[in-house]
Amino acid sequence: PILATEVTSQNAVVVDQVAFSQVQARATFQDNAVIINGFRLLPQAGGSLTGQGRWVLGDAARLALALTGDSLPANALGRPYGLPDTVDIGPVSFEANLTGPPGQLVGQGQWRAPMGTYPSQGRVAWINQTLAFTDTFVQVAGGTLAGEGTLNFDDRRWQADVRARGLSLTALGAGVAGSIQGRGELRGTLNGNALTTMTGQGVAQAVLAQGGVINGRGTVAQGRWQANVVAHQLPMAAFSSPLQGTGSGQVALTGPVNNLTLGAVRGQGQVVLSDGLATAAAFAPQLAAVREPLRSEFAWNGQSIQIAQASTAGLRASGIVTPQLSGAGAPGLANVDLNLTANGVNLAALPIPGQVVPVRGAGFFEGRLAGRPGTFRLTGNARLDNFALSEVAFAT
Repeated sequence: PILATEVTSQNAVVVDQVAFSQVQARATFQDNAVIINGFRLLPQAGGSLTGQGRWVLGDAARLALALTGDSLPANALGRPYGLPDTVDIGPVSFEANLTGPPGQLVGQGQWRAPMGTYPSQGRVAWINQTLAFTDTFVQVAGGTLAGEGTLNFDDRRWQADVRARGLSLTALGAGVAGSIQGRGELRGTLNGNALTTMTGQGVAQAVLAQGGVINGRGTVAQGRWQANVVAHQLPMAAFSSPLQGTGSGQVALTGPVNNLTLGAVRGQGQVVLSDGLATAAAFAPQLAAVREPLRSEFAWNGQSIQIAQASTAGLRASGIVTPQLSGAGAPGLANVDLNLTANGVNLAALPIPGQVVPVRGAGFFEGRLAGRPGTFRLTGNARLDNFALSEVAFAT
């Protein structure tokens, strides 16, 4: 005998964490087998999942399915599994085949998401309640992210290995020309917030177009990220063409994964400018005579830069610089509170505003600079040795 049937759901159907507004199926029972002439599942979020197949019954039960997904809204479908709100995958389409005993299905397929912020594609395989991603490619910032990973629906865990190649620093908003490459390993669960349960590590290297290298190494665990960044011989002209010399340094940063704002970041580090004050000689030619390297140690507490020490050519500074990160005029300088020391500074090298008469001599100062832009206050004790204006010398 042959028995044909058609089933249509009357209400929403929920599978795992995905709700379907409608489920339809047409099947024929014949010769100890169910021929699935066609089925259609319509997720409430949009798109469709269709397919057909054959289910052989009995002791040697076996199922074969051909599936097609069309314009499935990956953003909405992925949110219940922890996909961050900041990630826009866009509609996904795929073709896949599943075969095997009903409880031990295996399969493979391919998918495409060409409309997302970062167009992507890849292949998938299904075995032992695990979805494996292979040959995954994502177009980002003029380069490519490639990787593979797994989603295990039994223990609700995931893992991913990612490689980056040829990403443009300019396209990433770094404000400097160059490229970046790197690799990372990430692990996590499908329960709760995917970011706070994620663990992993990675390394990256950025090569500036004008020379210089930045190496980075980072980790993420227990809801926090950490990064150590080391810069070698970065040409300052790469950041602003009039600047001279090179910059080197290292910085250690940390913060919560669910708050990536600058105010949530903490860090400390050191920096060295090879040409010191002469770095800005294009703006004040006198500074060309002061090329002693500038060295600084600093920390960031989420609100202000704490300068432990900064020194060059007889000048030393320490204190707090507070940037303005929001509101009118941001970004800008909100306030400074610095202890300043000058020991035998060459007066001829100082960029004195409106200067028309050459100045010679050595300057000594110990005091404090504090206040907001436009209302700075400089207090302290000063002394000039061998001071002269043009050819007129003055007693100390």
